[in-house]
Amino acid sequence: MLTFLFGTAAWGRIGVPINFRLNHEEISYIIEHSGAEVLIVDPELEDTLKEVKVKHFFCMGRDSDEVLFKAGEPSPWVPDEDATATINYTSGTTARPKGFEMTHRMLWTNAAIFGWQTGVKIVMCFLHTLPIFH
Repeated sequence: MLTFLFGTAAWGRIGVPINFRLNHEEISYIIEHSGAEVLIVDPELEDTLKEVKVKHFFCMGRDSDEVLFKAGEPSPWVPDEDATATINYTSGTTARPKGFEMTHRMLWTNAAIFGWQTGVKIVMCFLHTLPIFH
């Protein structure tokens, strides 16, 4: 999961974490609504999600890095703190799941404020993340 979070941000792409407890229809809706082109799943979810329509489908531990990167080098990305880093979706308990965009600045600010309020020091190693789905 850390590879997903940091990798998509560093690559200049938008991550769309999806609650694995959602049903096939809800996951398909999120993929279509967000415009996601790549779906990376755990092996336990492969059979459940293999019919989801997406441009690229990868199963972790089954598809090699060669398959993931056969298209060559990604386009260069110029960092932009106001660019969308993730689109997180609510559970959709009263309607369809709703997506909300989080920018790189929002993620950095969350981490900075957490560190300030908890007294995390520069010599400490600490990882605090927001829930990746709601």
